Amino acid sequence: MKVCYVGGAGHLGWPMALWTAHRGVPVIVADINVTAVQEINDGTFHSSEPGVDDLFMAVRATGTISATASIQDAVVLADVIFILVNTPSLADGGLSIRHVNRACCEVGEGLKNMDGYKVVVIASTVMPGNVNGALKAALEEHSGKRAHHDFGLCYCPEFIRRQNILDDFARPEYVVIGYESNQERQTMYRHFEAILENWDSVRAFAISIESAEVAKIGLNVSITAKIARANELALLCHHVAGADAVDVLRIIGADSRIGPKCLSPGPPPGGPCFPRDDAALESAMRQCGLTSYVSTATMDFNAYLMGHLAMIAYRFADADAVIGILGLSYKPGNSSLEGSPGLALAQSIHDSRPDLHILAYDSNVNPADLADCDYVEWSPGLEQIVAQSEILVLMMCCPEFRALENMDLAGTTLLDTWGYLADLHLDCHYIRFGSRTW
Repeated sequence: MKVCYVGGAGHLGWPMALWTAHRGVPVIVADINVTAVQEINDGTFHSSEPGVDDLFMAVRATGTISATASIQDAVVLADVIFILVNTPSLADGGLSIRHVNRACCEVGEGLKNMDGYKVVVIASTVMPGNVNGALKAALEEHSGKRAHHDFGLCYCPEFIRRQNILDDFARPEYVVIGYESNQERQTMYRHFEAILENWDSVRAFAISIESAEVAKIGLNVSITAKIARANELALLCHHVAGADAVDVLRIIGADSRIGPKCLSPGPPPGGPCFPRDDAALESAMRQCGLTSYVSTATMDFNAYLMGHLAMIAYRFADADAVIGILGLSYKPGNSSLEGSPGLALAQSIHDSRPDLHILAYDSNVNPADLADCDYVEWSPGLEQIVAQSEILVLMMCCPEFRALENMDLAGTTLLDTWGYLADLHLDCHYIRFGSRTW
């Protein structure tokens, strides 16, 4: 089967398209980014995702991947069409499908004169009811055909992490196939069998489209709720003399009903998925006339925790002191400031103590991305921010920051929100979140 990835030049779509082509499946990348399409066809397109550029060079030599700015032309040639475009958050916390809807209109036009059976697969994160609602309607209106009859329509969300996209996509813990007809399910089984390295052992959940929509958002909010519970206990331990969150959470994680993953002290999660999916679930439940107590409480607690971490950081600060934040992106090796815990902390400190000066350093972040942030000043290097700051706050577990052990920290207070440096000998006032070491 030939596969088309609509939005295939994006952060997630491009690695997925490349891996599919790497497995010998012919791939067409369809993207409205004309520059990206030209660079893909020229072999000059680059990605910040680990391993992707090397894979592109190998795949390009096989001739199994090409790119076009015409979605309609790509649909004509493909058997399976994945739509993987951005779904930005709305003011009410819901997810906008305007980009997905526009893609469906183009895909529908390409389906008008379809040759053989084709399956359209929505892979973007959407609100429950969107696939068989507005998106199905757009496909049918522009194609003149019936979804689940004349052509297939599935919802197959991806559960992959940036910086690990290739591994997560090639060897997932499970796949989710939201479908209606047996032909749709069988087509997706054949597709995953062709591209996954672990198909023989992977768990495949073939369920209704609506269940898959809820499961996609539900998984992320379940993780954020678990993290919030761990941090609530860590906050308690931080204020109880003799208690240590590391020990407490290790015991709780040993229970098979709970498990140790995502059960450690740290700042609230950031990034493009976790924070917005809590808001999306709350919005979805509100639209059904329901109250989302758990997700609302998780969001409220995360805001409270960030404010409390700010207080821990500035409680020792004299007027006009300098606080240095180590790590701004939401995970090591990533340059994105979307949902940045480091910036959220800086904002909280600034709101409470505008007299303090806030510096920030992250070797992966472009300083230009902070141009509109008037309460944070960029520091060019680790040595510089250490020299200038009376208080340092570690917000990211980056190996570079372990060099602090060899730096002069005399007179400095260091708040380690992750406990990442706890095993080092640091000549400073060291505070580990989750343990009353202050």
